Amino acid sequence: MLQYLKIPAVLRRERELNEIDLHIHTSTGSDGALPVEEVIKEAKKRNIGFMAITDHDSLVAQEKAIALTKEYGIGYITGVELNVTFQFQNKAVSLDFLDITLISTINRCWINYG
Repeated sequence: MLQYLKIPAVLRRERELNEIDLHIHTSTGSDGALPVEEVIKEAKKRNIGFMAITDHDSLVAQEKAIALTKEYGIGYITGVELNVTFQFQNKAVSLDFLDITLISTINRCWINYG
């Protein structure tokens, strides 16, 4: 399911950006209901102007999402939801990262120094 927030009018620029969703899962790389192609089509139908796919521990949908959002005229930022197990005030914590360059840097460091 796509969840989204209204973007304030002051943030709208060249295209009409009515909605934003920065936490979407796909069946391509995670536990979402739709493959990345269908997620992008649905986002366009719902007038999502800016989005991120944040599949669990997976970057597999990112390249296709980048290409499709460009084709559909939707703003996009790469992301991933890392399943990290720790407790804070007796609650499990989930971490979302919305810039693939951070993950790439971590991967390079892990390969080079891990």
